[in-house]
Amino acid sequence: MKFMDLFRKQSRETALREKIRQGFEDSVMKVIREGAAESPMGGLIVKTAIANFYQRMKSSELTNICLETGVNFQDILDEECQNALHKYLEE
Repeated sequence: MKFMDLFRKQSRETALREKIRQGFEDSVMKVIREGAAESPMGGLIVKTAIANFYQRMKSSELTNICLETGVNFQDILDEECQNALHKYLEE
């Protein structure tokens, strides 16, 4: 990383992508901390946590805000959901 990169602002898309990625991670980590991921149904519980976060984000007002700013919220959400599934469930 160059020194000047430290002072550059993130693009809206990059910032949104990082926030969504963190949201998926937080949802999964909560399930893991509660110990539910270690149960025989652990994979299903993790997948449910990912799906619940996805649905909350899909129905949020961010969709409309992103449309107005030109950021494709749905594509970013879908990509980050797939990344979370691959990361935590190896699907």
